[in-house]
Amino acid sequence: MPENLEFTLFQPKGRLASMVQGVWSSSVTIDCPNNIQRWLQSDACSGFLFNLSEPIQLNDISISTGGVLLPVSKQAQLITLPPGAVVVGVRFHPAMSFAILGNIYQQATLIKEPVTHNLSLETLGDQLEQARGHFARIVLLYRWLDTMLQT
Repeated sequence: MPENLEFTLFQPKGRLASMVQGVWSSSVTIDCPNNIQRWLQSDACSGFLFNLSEPIQLNDISISTGGVLLPVSKQAQLITLPPGAVVVGVRFHPAMSFAILGNIYQQATLIKEPVTHNLSLETLGDQLEQARGHFARIVLLYRWLDTMLQT
């Protein structure tokens, strides 16, 4: 991985392990001379991400600051991260996102309160924007997921 790109992955243990394959945080240094592009392999899983910086690109979809619920990945996708990008997210195991999100998304869907009012995802997004560093963001996501499984 280039030194301009940082990626931290946490694979849950215990009760989250059967539903969540990973909680991750990624960033690109602000002084990176170019956008960084990476292929995300298809894994037949879904998840969500929060872009906490400048717009990023996922294939032909531009994702501005905020959260996006992701559909099941059926083919590899190209992600483009600009200098200064900060992105954090969750990947569920196959067929597990419905248990937490309560819906199956056929396309990338912006997180909006009316769509996901019972999940408090917008509040989570606000907290993630305030968190500093990969560890802090991963802990916030992990605790949110753990709380969602208790309800």
